[in-house]
Amino acid sequence: MLVAAIEPRAVIALVGAVMGLFGPGLYAMVVNKYSEFSALWRVLRLLVLYSAVGLSLIGLGVGWIDLYTLITAVLVLLLVLSLIHVVLEKRSQVMVIGLGDEVIYARLLPGQGAAAFSFTGTGRIYLSEGLVYALEPGEIAAIVAHERGHTVSLKPFSPLITNSVLALLSVAIVMGSLSLLATGHLVNICIGLFSVLGAWGLWVTYNWAWESLADLYSVARTGIAAYTALQRITGSGPEPLTPRKAYKEFLRSLRPRRIKGGVFLVNPHPSPETRLYIIARVLSNSYSSYLSS
Repeated sequence: MLVAAIEPRAVIALVGAVMGLFGPGLYAMVVNKYSEFSALWRVLRLLVLYSAVGLSLIGLGVGWIDLYTLITAVLVLLLVLSLIHVVLEKRSQVMVIGLGDEVIYARLLPGQGAAAFSFTGTGRIYLSEGLVYALEPGEIAAIVAHERGHTVSLKPFSPLITNSVLALLSVAIVMGSLSLLATGHLVNICIGLFSVLGAWGLWVTYNWAWESLADLYSVARTGIAAYTALQRITGSGPEPLTPRKAYKEFLRSLRPRRIKGGVFLVNPHPSPETRLYIIARVLSNSYSSYLSS
């Protein structure tokens, strides 16, 4: 028999998957509706929570992972994070950066490309030589503030715990979906495929909101330098994010993108044009409020 009845757990998964398909549209609505800093900050954090809840529902509905697999996944995750930390520390050197009245100890990586990231396992910030040489000191501080914002925006939770839990949920969703596909039942196959698509929509929404929160933190700490740094690195200009464009970016994120010989598919970012649009709106609102007071 090719068709199987839908189980109650599958309904929970379908609810989470529908949340995932709404995610990119909700993100577009939020960044177009809110330009006041505190309001946008709160709503983006709610969007992060929305994504986590949706992934949890899909995980509960189709996820399957036994205790031994869970332990193995955790150990592998810790091993990978430890190896990455060792390699990055060996290749980099200490760099001291002033962020207002705060001193940040970042790490400088060799390379002509413009790159910056914070390592989830330790929270340490890494900057490439090419990035440092291309920016003014204030703009470098803005980039550092952005990377610092990834940690601040998730408080009281840590990025390591949050991202690890979501990664394990994703493993459970993939394994559960594969088990549904293996049954050969049409309904199960549809549920499995729909769950994976919805889970990716939630992962994209989570990362878009998280990236925008980091941009907001950079604006709060460094002002217009957050805008000029991103514009100088990307060579882009601000463009409004329509729902149609949001879903186009979502579909584009489904395919692997090669970046300098590597494959980048794990942590999708909003387009530079969208990020500049959000920053410009927040800066404009802040200055307007200041001038009217």
